[in-house]
Amino acid sequence: MECPDQKNLEHYVLDELFLKLANKKITSHLLECPFCQGRYIILKDFYSQFRKELTYSITELPGYITVNRISGIKLKSQRPENVLDYSVRSADNKSRKESGDIEKVAIFTTDEENMMIRLMRNIKSKEYILYLIADDPSLYEFVLISVDSLGKTYLTDANGKVELGHIEIDTPDDLVIQVHAPDIIYILDSHKIRTAIQEVPKGKHLLLPEGIDNRLDIKIQENAGHFDLDFVCRQNYSVRHDLIMGFEGETIFHPVRQTRHFFGFTNIPMRKNFILRLYLGE
Repeated sequence: MECPDQKNLEHYVLDELFLKLANKKITSHLLECPFCQGRYIILKDFYSQFRKELTYSITELPGYITVNRISGIKLKSQRPENVLDYSVRSADNKSRKESGDIEKVAIFTTDEENMMIRLMRNIKSKEYILYLIADDPSLYEFVLISVDSLGKTYLTDANGKVELGHIEIDTPDDLVIQVHAPDIIYILDSHKIRTAIQEVPKGKHLLLPEGIDNRLDIKIQENAGHFDLDFVCRQNYSVRHDLIMGFEGETIFHPVRQTRHFFGFTNIPMRKNFILRLYLGE
């Protein structure tokens, strides 16, 4: 066969790494072509390293994810007596009382949204904790928070909580905190997907007719019990989002493929609902 083009060779490497599959024709060609062997090694080294960073379940985001261009809501420190004392609420909407070992350090609010941030500290461990509180769950569940003076970006959990750990904060009232909420949130029902995919011939895609907000079509393919999710732009629309992340439970997935008109995720377990979050740039 002729040398595979870059796209097909990339797909070969991705299938090999993530799906444990291999195109036999390309495999045979690689055994005979030194030029393509070199191309293959470069691609495999790149995607092997990239794979290590595709899924993670940590509070602080990896350094390659930045929010410099993503729209944010600024919150500034307020005197506690001027702020309503919101209770911290858990994901099941029940109020929770903090331990007596927790002290309030600062409160941050904004006039733009009904939102507040509490900065707290564990008296014994000296570890800082941040709580984002808002009426709308989409403004506190798994949203990005950047603290300008720390130069770091964090991801809240389902309760709007971020464990900052042992950090130096000399003047808490001088902190400027930004909340970066997603422009689009879309939930794929894992049970419905697994049921519908059973009716699709092997090797074919499941196409979800409703798409996303008349902007994106969704194509789903099962491979060895896991799923590839492709999001394809409809006519007159292109991917204008500076950050795209997928979530299954508290595990985050970053797209492995992305162009102006397409992005896709590979090897999604789909044991829980898959939540897509798109963050629009300024």
